[in-house]
Amino acid sequence: SGKTSTAYFIANIFQAQGYHTGLFISPHICTFAEYFTIDLQLPPVKEIIDLVEQAKSLIDQEYEQKEMGMISYSEFVLAMAFTYFARKKVDYVVLEAFLGGRYDATNVIEQAEVNIITNIGLDHTQILGETLQEIASDKVGIVRPGCPVITAETNPEILELFRTEA
Repeated sequence: SGKTSTAYFIANIFQAQGYHTGLFISPHICTFAEYFTIDLQLPPVKEIIDLVEQAKSLIDQEYEQKEMGMISYSEFVLAMAFTYFARKKVDYVVLEAFLGGRYDATNVIEQAEVNIITNIGLDHTQILGETLQEIASDKVGIVRPGCPVITAETNPEILELFRTEA
């Protein structure tokens, strides 16, 4: 549906303007390191190992407290990415949702500069819904109050749903 391509386009634009840019994509294409890059450069293996070790100690503490339960894979990877971006003091982060939607791990972000929803397709129907309207209703869950929304969607019914939700 164009999520990863759109994320790369935007990261390239920021980088071309001289901004130190973090990019988070999902899923990765060839290697785990692609989940989070800075200025389109993969993180060094040592950095990934450090991030995993740091995250592991936090997960171990969480299990000892038994308050929150099992951390999901997407939460784990996203926490590593946010830690990496913070360490490297990026100017902007281009953040692609995992599946997108109301319950996506990326919804931890409370405020964004802009939300972009690419075309809605019949993807991940077992999770997001069986119809385009159900999927769109879930995907629009990334939208935050006061945050502009850009979409490539052309289906009038889906666009109306976006307008109503936004």
